[in-house]
Amino acid sequence: MSTMSDSDPIPTLGLVGSSRWPQKLHLGWLTCTAAMLAFGVLGGVVTAQSVGEGDVAAAAGFACLVLVFIGLSILGLGLGGFRSIGLSRRIVQSHDQTYGRGIEVPTGRYGALLLAAVLASGAAYGLTAAAVHFAGIAEALLPEGRDTGGGAALMALAGSVALVAAVLCIVCRPRTVLGIYPSGVHRRARQWRRQVFRRSDLFLAWDDVASILPDEMVVHTGWADVMHPMIKLATHEALPAEDRLQFDEEATATVMAKLFVAEPNTLLALLQFLKDNPDRRYVLERPDARELLRPPPLRERFRAARLAKSSGSGMGRPGGV
Repeated sequence: MSTMSDSDPIPTLGLVGSSRWPQKLHLGWLTCTAAMLAFGVLGGVVTAQSVGEGDVAAAAGFACLVLVFIGLSILGLGLGGFRSIGLSRRIVQSHDQTYGRGIEVPTGRYGALLLAAVLASGAAYGLTAAAVHFAGIAEALLPEGRDTGGGAALMALAGSVALVAAVLCIVCRPRTVLGIYPSGVHRRARQWRRQVFRRSDLFLAWDDVASILPDEMVVHTGWADVMHPMIKLATHEALPAEDRLQFDEEATATVMAKLFVAEPNTLLALLQFLKDNPDRRYVLERPDARELLRPPPLRERFRAARLAKSSGSGMGRPGGV
């Protein structure tokens, strides 16, 4: 087997132009982001005015509304194409007693926590608006025409529902760690299914993997379809029933690539590289092995997506990654 010094450059995994899931700029989402930012600025002005007038309750409520708009604008940036900007710090080198040295890639927590913060801020606004109305302090937080007892009760109900949803976003967030080793792929997962947490601990040796297949799950959102990249590891034998997750099949382990902190195309390229090159898998033992998952610069990915669209070689699917 060939050897490689730690001082040698890490291998480059393919070209950005060959990406399965081109990373596009979505002007619709970016327009929504700009609108949310504008509402956030307006809310900040109203909050400052409330503070100047000594209306602390109204200032607190409007401040929560500003946080909602800021959170929505950040989520909009990701949907608009600004994601996986660099190599995540959460991709780390692993030294497992069973599988040896490799790298671990966890699922992201940023999106779920941000959504929970948006919901919690919205809940705080709704509950504050209802509280100040029933206390007779102020009615400025309620929409015009809804400044009644019924309107306040509706805001309290909406706030309570949003608060429960925020808690569920954090508690029920799927958590998976993908360990990639010279010997194979190790998936440790915890999923909330049927009102209980299910745990899975699955290891696939490279010789057990028959093929690696990219796929997509399209979510219909009404006015736009959002595509979620999936990496399917087809195996020669059936997976243990107790270790199958929601999107697994009898002889296929599914990696929901968009949920992980690694850029999906780069993760797919690394798995395919290791599958096709048994004599190069030792690269995972290097101290800088995590650099294998460093994505191309964002500008290059946008440019490759434009070129793929203009040449007609794109995926031809609705929405985008």
